[in-house]
Amino acid sequence: MGLKIRKILVSALYDKLGKLSMKSVTSTNSGKLITLVSGDIFMVERGLAFSPMIITTPITNLAVVILVGVT
Repeated sequence: MGLKIRKILVSALYDKLGKLSMKSVTSTNSGKLITLVSGDIFMVERGLAFSPMIITTPITNLAVVILVGVT
């Protein structure tokens, strides 16, 4: 699943770079472009990494409340 998401992100990256004008590509060096795009991909992947916590956090909180209530 992670590889599929990365493949989608990389293809979106190439689409984004393909839409840049020739002036913006020539005025910016490749290092800056790579840094900008990798930052975009990192932010998306970071959000996806925390998505399982959305499901597990309420379950963990409920278990702790029950444990505290029992003790």
